[in-house]
Amino acid sequence: KVDAARKERNSLLGFQTSLPKKSKKERRKGCSQSRESDSLCWIQELRRTCAPDAVAFVDWLMKNPVFDLSSEDTMVLNIAGGKGDTSLLLSAYGINSAIVDPRQSNISRRQRKLLRRNKEYGNASFTTLNSIFTVESAKSDRDIALLVERCTCIIGLHPDQATDHIVNVAVEKAIP
Repeated sequence: KVDAARKERNSLLGFQTSLPKKSKKERRKGCSQSRESDSLCWIQELRRTCAPDAVAFVDWLMKNPVFDLSSEDTMVLNIAGGKGDTSLLLSAYGINSAIVDPRQSNISRRQRKLLRRNKEYGNASFTTLNSIFTVESAKSDRDIALLVERCTCIIGLHPDQATDHIVNVAVEKAIP
């Protein structure tokens, strides 16, 4: 019953619950050999490896006019970034980001392989800082304070305990 309810909820939200197994040749079939469409193909393949909520969140960020992610010096601060799916997708779109999470971010083997194969398309990067994000650490920890000063927006997909700290720092520094 839980799986059926989850599939129904995901379909209502527009998430694909399961992808049909296709060979590599079939996945690449719809892509022409031009540089631009090849870039889009690898991003689509990367999106399939990421969690559906991270994909939906990045889509929302890219469409939302509040977050101006179009300039080259854009840097997104991703609090409680977990595995790093959100920052990985942002880097594929050419947006630099930094993850602040006490746990080690761990992209999958398939994602690392995609990144290695397609280095020329995504020139942005993301870094990881293994630390707890709080209002105090944003002021006292030199590395976190530097990231907060450089960032153009602060995000947190599932920040749990860090939610209050994200909002307080963003309001104090006037960062979206």
